Amino acid sequence: MTQAIASVQPGYGNTAPWQLELDIGYAKTEQAVENLMALMEAHFELGGTLININIVDAEKILAAHANPDLYPDLIVRVTGFSAYFTSLSKEFRQLVVNRLIREAV
Repeated sequence: MTQAIASVQPGYGNTAPWQLELDIGYAKTEQAVENLMALMEAHFELGGTLININIVDAEKILAAHANPDLYPDLIVRVTGFSAYFTSLSKEFRQLVVNRLIREAV
């Protein structure tokens, strides 16, 4: 996957950023962090120019969607920008939840 995505990121044009959503379990051990670092290094060595990485706690995202006022400091990465989860409309929060939960496997 890294090679395919890196191949469509020609130089500074960066028309295809890699949006990567990972479950929080991918960051809980030193080995998991080392594996993620190796993936990132390989991507850039192959010519990739941008990776947007979200380490997602699915339970927290779902809880924040149900009760956004309890999570005023939760920031999510939306393609192209970051936003406070509570600042998003209910419909847009649902889109973010759908994407994050679907991809964080």
